[in-house]
Amino acid sequence: MASLGNPAPLGLLAFGTTTNLLMYVEMGWCEVSFEEQIFGVAFFYGGLAQLIVGIMELFKGNSFAFAAFGTYGAYWMAKVVTTGFWICTLHKNPCLVIVFGLLAVTFYLLALASAGVIAASTAGVFGFITGLSAWRAYTAFAELINEEYGGHILPGLKPLCGAPSKGKGGGMTTSSVSA
Repeated sequence: MASLGNPAPLGLLAFGTTTNLLMYVEMGWCEVSFEEQIFGVAFFYGGLAQLIVGIMELFKGNSFAFAAFGTYGAYWMAKVVTTGFWICTLHKNPCLVIVFGLLAVTFYLLALASAGVIAASTAGVFGFITGLSAWRAYTAFAELINEEYGGHILPGLKPLCGAPSKGKGGGMTTSSVSA
């Protein structure tokens, strides 16, 4: 069987793009009807693409990325499990700690906004930053570049605790490239 490429950047791009599009509404940058226009993007790119990435990560032996992408792909707004995934990232790398930490806070802020405790635009801004952290800002491209060059070219993907990852190959692990 041929070696699989690193599917995690696609999952991170899908997550970041969908999050940012939905945060446009939360921040008041566009009309609420925009949500209806991006339904297809959220379903196919945010959902289906992440689900496929999760399955690919399973074949690579990466349990954490399989669980994270599989969960968010199947149930894109999985608020309950986000904190648990964030705790798992504490044994991964700083980039993932930031992405999942921001996501957990975003979900809680969105819940507060829907209860009328805070302005929806506040949650929207935080969610937009969350999307950028997984997308353009760094993590997805650091995964791609480090895997392509076979080493830690861009910082932030080495493990926090110094323990090697148990996952095989790339994709939200620290073992995809030599230290």
